[in-house]
Amino acid sequence: MYKLDTDLKYTWKNRGYPRQTHLEDRSCDHTKKSLSIDHKGRVFHCRCDGWLPFNNGTILDFGSVEEIFSSKMARKLQQSTDTGGSFKFCNTQACGIRNNSWWTPAGHMRRNFIVAVDDSCNLQCASCRENLIFFKSGPVYEYRQRLMRHFKTLLEDDARPSRTTIGGNGDAFASVIYKEFLYSLDLRDDQVLILKTNGILIEREIEKFNFINNIASLDISIDAGTESTYGVLRAPGKWHRLIDNIKFSRQLGININLNFVIQKRNLYDIEPFLKLCEELDCVPNLTMVEDWGTWHNFHEHDVTDERNPCYSDWVKIKEEFKL
Repeated sequence: MYKLDTDLKYTWKNRGYPRQTHLEDRSCDHTKKSLSIDHKGRVFHCRCDGWLPFNNGTILDFGSVEEIFSSKMARKLQQSTDTGGSFKFCNTQACGIRNNSWWTPAGHMRRNFIVAVDDSCNLQCASCRENLIFFKSGPVYEYRQRLMRHFKTLLEDDARPSRTTIGGNGDAFASVIYKEFLYSLDLRDDQVLILKTNGILIEREIEKFNFINNIASLDISIDAGTESTYGVLRAPGKWHRLIDNIKFSRQLGININLNFVIQKRNLYDIEPFLKLCEELDCVPNLTMVEDWGTWHNFHEHDVTDERNPCYSDWVKIKEEFKL
């Protein structure tokens, strides 16, 4: 029988994380309200499975959302993140809790679902994947389709307010699996969505949804501030189509976050990107490139690495734009 504490030492050892320590004055409520669902259907009680990498079975093991949060495994994880808890299952070096007091807010908690079941996308960006990934038939497609259909039932039956993020590792508007889910979804007013996308297919697909008013925001990854840089990093996406779709979405009254992953090839696009966000009335979100194993020479792309020839320029740009 699987035992959480037995898995603990092997997980941290294999991942090379430092030993977790008590946070006497901190608590975290994500174990009580957040679920991340990965491509195998595994359920993690956090916004990110890398922050709390112990799964509570698969989504198919449960008949309701309430059952997931009240399971024996969930209760043990929740106790570890209460005030004075050990936090021994969490990677507190990465999640940010050491810099912020995350007290559980009083009153009714909104549930937070992060769905990364399908990594299908219509683009092939080097920072994300080595090859085009797209599933529309076969065993993998059928299993992921089953996962999303089951999650749809759990979501629609859940009585609490919720926010569901679709497309954690793929495109919400390109994935056949996600689109089937979105086309048939029936939401209440207190159930909202965040859709992650590259922005190319928005206008073609969004009017097929019957819940536009339930979209809290679109998270659009563009990684550029100019057409020339976009053409290098986001092939075969079309810059003019991206901009048209962003304008179309803003006309619908949808809030938009534009995402920019900082790397060597777009370092000098940061200023035009920020200006573009201002012109389009979008919220800029800049993050550093992460090593997902798609580059064997990652340090050549990571401008925060002192070995990178752009490192000194990065330091100046970071200071100038308060990044």
